[in-house]
Amino acid sequence: MWDLTKITALKNLSVPRDWSPFGRLDFWYYTVEPTGAAFLLIVFSENGASTGPDYYWLPLKVDWSGWKRFELPYRAFRPNREPLGWDRVSGLALYSSGYRDCVEVPGTKLTLDDMRLVAPNAEAGCVLGDFEFDTPAWQGLTRDTETKHGGEGSGKWADLQTTKLVRCTSVPHDWTGWDNLELWVHSATANQQQVKVLLYSDDPGTEKTDCYGFLLRVDWQGWKFLTVRKEQFSPNHSLVGWRKIDCLTIGADGWGLKALPDTCLWLDEVRLVRKSPEHPANEGRPAATAGRTTGDRSRKLVAGERK
Repeated sequence: MWDLTKITALKNLSVPRDWSPFGRLDFWYYTVEPTGAAFLLIVFSENGASTGPDYYWLPLKVDWSGWKRFELPYRAFRPNREPLGWDRVSGLALYSSGYRDCVEVPGTKLTLDDMRLVAPNAEAGCVLGDFEFDTPAWQGLTRDTETKHGGEGSGKWADLQTTKLVRCTSVPHDWTGWDNLELWVHSATANQQQVKVLLYSDDPGTEKTDCYGFLLRVDWQGWKFLTVRKEQFSPNHSLVGWRKIDCLTIGADGWGLKALPDTCLWLDEVRLVRKSPEHPANEGRPAATAGRTTGDRSRKLVAGERK
């Protein structure tokens, strides 16, 4: 049992160093009452080239009673400074004080059980954004809990004349095993706005920026399910290839594009998928439950039995 007032930090430095084969951190927590206390979950990934500690962090609030299961995808964590990546993890810690987001409430006690790393199920795809949490991995989007397709939130892209692009850097870098990019997009109006989906695969040995591009015309209102096959992306300049994707951007500026004043878009359930015999191009595939995977490959970090 963790008494958050008496013990302000729990650390585990004997964790696997490479978390990249997994995609989610799961655990159970028990508390008698919802005290409103808040603590920080930190995954260290120290970078010797930066000044200060480097880590991924996520605040959690004690707003439940009894046992609660947490399923935290990596994209829910925010980076602090310049962590090296999920393939170079140096430790795990829980803090109940010492950070701005911590809220100390005397008497708060938690029991931790069955903490493990969970690998994603290939059939469920690789989720890039379901917006069940905040949007630290998506620059240019704000989380919206009103207009949403699945789950509890979506990513809102408003005022394209000011915010001319959105960028997701938390993507798998090797896309050779994936076939399609799927997403749901809600448009406030069918105004024929054109945006360009860009997948950067930059060759540092060339002067120009190297990327794959796909032009999308917003000719609908409301929600629309989109599937973009890899072969639909046009290569630009000297690409490294699908084995090295640096980031994903969606832009309404440059490339001859112009942001229209009445454009407002919402993104939801953005994922990479593989083709299947039943759905050769995954056209019209029902959206999977946001924030969930059903894979059974895992690595236990904390053992125990819930009672």
